[in-house]
Amino acid sequence: MFKNLLTFVCSFLFAGIISGQELNATVQILAPSLPNANTDLLPNMQKAFENLVNNTVWTNEIYEVEEKIECSFILTIDAASNNSYSGTLQVSYSRPVFNSNYKSPVLNYIDKDVSFNYLESEPLEYSENSVKNNLSALSAFYSFLILGIDKDTYSLNGGQPYYLKAQNVVNLSQSGSYRGWKSFDGSRNRFWLIDNILNSGFSDIRNCYYDYHRNGLDLMYNETKQSQAKATISNALIKLQTIYQKRPNAYILQVFFDAKSDEIVSLFKEGPNMDTSKLVSVLKQIDGARNNKYEAIVKR
Repeated sequence: MFKNLLTFVCSFLFAGIISGQELNATVQILAPSLPNANTDLLPNMQKAFENLVNNTVWTNEIYEVEEKIECSFILTIDAASNNSYSGTLQVSYSRPVFNSNYKSPVLNYIDKDVSFNYLESEPLEYSENSVKNNLSALSAFYSFLILGIDKDTYSLNGGQPYYLKAQNVVNLSQSGSYRGWKSFDGSRNRFWLIDNILNSGFSDIRNCYYDYHRNGLDLMYNETKQSQAKATISNALIKLQTIYQKRPNAYILQVFFDAKSDEIVSLFKEGPNMDTSKLVSVLKQIDGARNNKYEAIVKR
């Protein structure tokens, strides 16, 4: 009986350890413009941030070590006063492509509305029902965002539960005074990012995440399917025009192409030839800031 009990306890603990480590995040905290006196706490802050992201149980699923989602957070602190800090946060996530060593960039996001208080003795913790610290809220929001996008690339609309959790962090954080959580804080912030993703009128962005990766890149290892895979990716990108037609300044389009534009050009400059005239025309319309970049596809 004791042996069975011990086996059960060990199994339970082992499962808990695995399920609590969905993310394998690298965290950097930089403060290049601050005097040394203001940076003494940064190593502890960095460790607390990294521990929160990597050790919190974000899902009910079991992730094996090799299934952990690799991502990075770079927090650059521009100003500090007593226990208050402000700066920018860069969040990056790349997805492994099936049967290859290539990792596809999916998120490369810079949040310019980052401010928080931090005490060395105060642990960073996540709660589903309250926000105790804005740095914890930021960590939770982007952890759920990464989980949601990752799931969307493997199954159609698979990220829904995690986007809703990210939205819950937004809702809880609106009672505070920190910027980026409210609609009127600006048109390009955390509120509008999750709003755009969950907007049913913008569903083609989530369809694109799925078709681009699961029905596109994941088939590129097979030479006989590369033409089909590229056509699928092209069609998924062209369908994003519907979002542009509904809202030309939709924030999610900028976020998508900030991560994907270089890869798109490389993908359609190489491999099997195909007619890219419509694709390039649409890309120039919906991501006009990068017109010159997309010209390279035509000139292959």
